[in-house]
Amino acid sequence: MKTKKMTIGILAALIATSMVFAVNAGNKKGRGQNGDRGMRGFPMLASLELTEAQAQKVDALREKERAEIDKIRAEMDKVHADIRAQWEKETVDKTKLKSLHKKMQSLKAKMGDARLEFRLGVYDILTPEQRKKAAEERKAFHENRQNRRGGNGNPDGYGQGDGPCDGGCGRGRGRGGRGMGRGMGDGPMW
Repeated sequence: MKTKKMTIGILAALIATSMVFAVNAGNKKGRGQNGDRGMRGFPMLASLELTEAQAQKVDALREKERAEIDKIRAEMDKVHADIRAQWEKETVDKTKLKSLHKKMQSLKAKMGDARLEFRLGVYDILTPEQRKKAAEERKAFHENRQNRRGGNGNPDGYGQGDGPCDGGCGRGRGRGGRGMGRGMGDGPMW
């Protein structure tokens, strides 16, 4: 009897939770967090008060960029798998690895180009007043970012000077990328 009551209680809670999520999802009308348009790459667009026509044009540009980037990512995944396969061999084919590395760099450049085309397209959609406001917000964002990173002119804000680590946690060796803490840094991407 207790099991039956407990099961009914759990089901009721699940139904109530799913209804709350369904109602909230419906309120956003395809928009991102807090009802904005999820302006990745242009976070200040939410404050620029786009017209509906502008918003539709931005959405179309975003879909085009997403499709292009998805295609590039799929190709990058294949190249990355080939690189991993080369490293897993007993004897590494250096020429093949260098070729794959160049291909990966080319794909990363294509991704950057797709992102730039999106941003340029959005810029063309904005009115002169919106462009001015976006430039002001971008400048303020970058100034605040530099302050959060520790300032002192160091682009990373870490690893030297009087930043948060005072020279002690700069680039380490480890799992690929340029990390900011111990164990992260300029290690190989495998």
